[in-house]
Amino acid sequence: HAACHPTAPVHGVLVGSRTKNKVDITDAVPICHENPTKVLVETSLSLILSSLEGDKSNKSIVGWFTAPELLGETKPGPVALRIVASLATDESAGEPVLLVLKNESIVKLFAQEETTPENCVQAFGKDFGSQWMEPLSLEIVEASNAKKVVFNDKIDIKD
Repeated sequence: HAACHPTAPVHGVLVGSRTKNKVDITDAVPICHENPTKVLVETSLSLILSSLEGDKSNKSIVGWFTAPELLGETKPGPVALRIVASLATDESAGEPVLLVLKNESIVKLFAQEETTPENCVQAFGKDFGSQWMEPLSLEIVEASNAKKVVFNDKIDIKD
């Protein structure tokens, strides 16, 4: 979705599961390609939660993702920080994770320059200042499949 809207910030929800201090993200649902309003975020979260209720796989909302508007930006912006902080209100669900797509690395991936899918994403967790600015380690389990998905999504854009 970020590739479809390279000049706009993209925001979305991360769906997956968590075990102890490990978060497995199985889906990223784009919400908008602009700075989202509170009503849009709340409505989107409600729709995603209602679709997960019928799912027996124990998936839940585990975080938020953003692709910054500027090519060289690699840190989360204030909108993403505010949204992920609002996701943290349910303490029993654990702390949400924030993923920031690195646009420059994604451009290199599309140009088939030497980069890996892991270099295209930075994970952030809650730091001592109660912001999501603490870099976390990230592992993409099926990196070759992730790269194929990126290229297929880029070629088959129907947005």
